[in-house]
Amino acid sequence: LKIQFDEPPAIKGVAVPDHEVYALAINHTETLNFVPFDKIQKSKKIKSIWNGSVCAVRWFTIITLGALLFLWGAGEGLTLYQKVNHERFSGIAEQIDNLKKINGKRDSVLTVFKEKARFLAEESATTALLNDFQDVFPEGMYAEEITVTDSENKKYRIDIRAIASSSSLIGVCMEKLQNVKGVTGCRMVYSEQIATKTVNGIRVKIEAEWR
Repeated sequence: LKIQFDEPPAIKGVAVPDHEVYALAINHTETLNFVPFDKIQKSKKIKSIWNGSVCAVRWFTIITLGALLFLWGAGEGLTLYQKVNHERFSGIAEQIDNLKKINGKRDSVLTVFKEKARFLAEESATTALLNDFQDVFPEGMYAEEITVTDSENKKYRIDIRAIASSSSLIGVCMEKLQNVKGVTGCRMVYSEQIATKTVNGIRVKIEAEWR
């Protein structure tokens, strides 16, 4: 068995006789350490890198798990928020639909009411006009037919067909008709002499506008 001892590697700045003291001081031990200093430093460096890697992997795992938990919580929160908003907006949409239905019914009632009011107003005005017509025809003249029809610009056309016992009564009738409130454009369309078993006189047609 042959044992060969190699010279320890030189330590920069430390004399060879002081290597043992330096090694003991470095390792804080009373036993001799024959491992070369550069290998010790390399081992420490590898150990430090390994510890750093393990720590980095550990922190990376913690951060990744935390991020995953955060994303999961955010997703659940967003889902809950969307669900709550959907339920809230569904209720609001239902209320809006109900309001639209109510407004539709109200508008329908208002339309009918306006039509009825307009009809009643027209009927009332027409009744007042016919009451005024009672004084239009003088003695010896009477109306066969009176027609009131809608015209443009809220005007009404009045057609009167009457029988007069004398032609002089026609002028009196037209003058009185012209004095009725709202009546304009009074004119005679035609007149004709008639003689039957029931009617004897002059038939005349008069037109006018009323508003």
